Amino acid sequence: MQLTDFLTAGLAGGILMGLVAETGYRSGLFRMSLFLIDGEFAMKLIGLKHSRSLAYLLGLPIHLMTGTMFGLAYGLLCRFIPLNPQDPVTVGIYTFSLWIGMLFCALPIAGQGWMGRKAGNRVWFEQFFVHIAFGVGLWWVLGSIAEGSV
Repeated sequence: MQLTDFLTAGLAGGILMGLVAETGYRSGLFRMSLFLIDGEFAMKLIGLKHSRSLAYLLGLPIHLMTGTMFGLAYGLLCRFIPLNPQDPVTVGIYTFSLWIGMLFCALPIAGQGWMGRKAGNRVWFEQFFVHIAFGVGLWWVLGSIAEGSV
């Protein structure tokens, strides 16, 4: 499997993750939009005034690029450690580690507090579901590439 396959799978996982997160946010089930979090963080970094539309404009490509890079990281991990990249357990462990990293590193750095508590007490649970969506997208695309159906 080529590293470009992992980039594609990461992008697909990021798209699915973003769709689940945004659908949950807009329906009121989730308290957090990943696109807004990414965009608002970027706006703070470059010193721009808060704008919801600009946050979405910046956040969407940042989120997709992040998903793509996590796909690449998974591919590199599978290259250096003899792992079967299509194994659902391996993908699950990788996705679980991304979820933990989101809760304890990314959300606090983005100003959302420990486990995203500034947005709400159940954000950790929302993030669990959106990370499952990422893992499913990653796994599905890698499996489809291996079978030659993509």
